[in-house]
Amino acid sequence: MISINHLMKEFTVTDGKVAALNDLNIEVDPGEFFVIVGASGSGKTTLLRSVAGLETPDTGSIKVEDRTVFSNEPSVWVPAQERGFGMVFQSYAVWPHLTVYENVALPLREGEQKIPGSEVDGRVKQALEMVQLEEQIHRPSTLLSGGQQQRVALARAIAVNPNVLLMDEPLSNLDARLREEVRGKIRDLAKNLGATVLYVTHDQIEAMAIADKIALMSFGKLLQYGAPIDLYRNSNCAEVAEFFGTVNWLPGELDGDVVKTKIGDFSASQKAITDKNVWVGIRPEHLAFPEESFSSQPNHILADLRNSIFLGDQYTFEGSASDSTLHGKSRAAPKLQGDKLHIAVDPDDVMIFSADDSNTTFINASMADN
Repeated sequence: MISINHLMKEFTVTDGKVAALNDLNIEVDPGEFFVIVGASGSGKTTLLRSVAGLETPDTGSIKVEDRTVFSNEPSVWVPAQERGFGMVFQSYAVWPHLTVYENVALPLREGEQKIPGSEVDGRVKQALEMVQLEEQIHRPSTLLSGGQQQRVALARAIAVNPNVLLMDEPLSNLDARLREEVRGKIRDLAKNLGATVLYVTHDQIEAMAIADKIALMSFGKLLQYGAPIDLYRNSNCAEVAEFFGTVNWLPGELDGDVVKTKIGDFSASQKAITDKNVWVGIRPEHLAFPEESFSSQPNHILADLRNSIFLGDQYTFEGSASDSTLHGKSRAAPKLQGDKLHIAVDPDDVMIFSADDSNTTFINASMADN
């Protein structure tokens, strides 16, 4: 549906050039809700604007439904208004002097997506019903809440019956409770329409809640893309693992099938790493409490319990072992055996990454931030 190949885009800054998009390759399937995530400056909005036709890449190509909308070789450029996409932005772009009805009707009456006048009324009402704003149809847009204005922007985008919806941080101006409510409606609406969605956010929780697939970008590069569960459980580098949740990091040395660390030995189901110096990553929810102590065996840790907090649906706790702090969470209260906390980790839940410069630099920075 959307095919992005070797896309490059550089911007000139005071001390040279910066690559906003660096040889990007992404395939988005028809009807997929595809979310692009990354920190500020990662290039995610530049990518979306390039697909929309609001930014001109330097090299590469973009195809939508087998139609090339950008290519540098041969040279192809389809203007934004001719691409036929529905677009929703962070700022809503709701016209304050128009009513809800008039805001949604405007692109149907003017421009490249204009339709016969006799069809406008039905299309507008249908779109407003889908976002549950039919009762506000004649209300001035200035009297709407932030969540309602965002739904007006969404109705305007879907009223043109687009096959592709592009959304750039559409929920960032809403409060946390409203974000959770509206994001579910957006996903349901997109699925009902059968539209392919390219959605940009910096919020990993939002991304995992709505995405069929996620692409994580960093400094113009694509780190990894796939189903949310794959990025969480099978991260291909430390930066991906850390972005999608807290990780306990431990330096170690690979000795056969076992990684030796200062708090104990770990075996892992993952066998791809051959470097001697590695990083072991364990997520807090994967620290379990065995019924018996087998502390001399791999994947078993003896720790001092520093604190435990009950949060209703779970406990969070900290354990200290050989000057390393382990953060954990569990539905069961941490149990001491004697004066020690005994922790076990399933080999399937042990992540191992090469201690190369990129991983080591990133992990040291993330540990310093914590």
